Amino acid sequence: MVIGGALGAAVGQVMHYFMPGLVQYPSTFAIVGMAGFFTAAANTPISTLVMVSELTGNYELLVPSMWVCSLSFLVGRRWSIYRSQVPSRLHSPAHFGEGAAEILAVASVSDVYKTTRKYVSIPEEMKLPDVFNLTAETRQRIFPVYDAEESIIGCFSLHDLTYALHHDPSQSRSMKARDLITAGMLTVSVEDSVQKALSMMSFNHVEELLVTPDRNSRKVVGIITNADIMLYYNRSLSSIKLGSSEADYRGEAEANTTEKV
Repeated sequence: MVIGGALGAAVGQVMHYFMPGLVQYPSTFAIVGMAGFFTAAANTPISTLVMVSELTGNYELLVPSMWVCSLSFLVGRRWSIYRSQVPSRLHSPAHFGEGAAEILAVASVSDVYKTTRKYVSIPEEMKLPDVFNLTAETRQRIFPVYDAEESIIGCFSLHDLTYALHHDPSQSRSMKARDLITAGMLTVSVEDSVQKALSMMSFNHVEELLVTPDRNSRKVVGIITNADIMLYYNRSLSSIKLGSSEADYRGEAEANTTEKV
């Protein structure tokens, strides 16, 4: 700002010396020079225009300063004194996570959950020891229970199964899968937003939800996990920041999945 004002004043004095009739007030060049020089250096034409007008208390040169700021921005937009300045708040590490709500609100469950993931479904007549043997070899934490028509009648979590096995071992042998069903159905449809799925996980203190084809369906097509949502969010954020595509992260995701298994 000081350099721009000094250069503007110097140019005004020189032009006043050679053309006193044309340039009668050299001080006006200082104000315009402040605005033009800082606009070219910082690439901020609008804020500079307001700042210079407020600092000098002079609004009579608003239109000339606007022209100078526009030309300075067009000429100097390739350079900036802020070498580490990011394009927007979304790209700033200090504001990391502020775009989560927008990213998750526009995404649907169908974009996030893995259609290739295998999941375990439990028939309602299966006895508890058999349920335990079937679920012992999987990392799945929520299990759908289906009836004879293969319609989902409910679900239970790994915590419910563990509690039933240790609470009363004598009665657990006669219990069946339908006895483990909790009151609520932890399901989301493929058309629901990811934000809704994340809210359901947080409210019910679970890390997985069952995915249905639509809101009225009693069939399960997959499972969405908290890790799926975080992976999708990281991909979307990296794509916005770096322009990376989903294919760039496919190898990393497969490696992480293999490591977990």
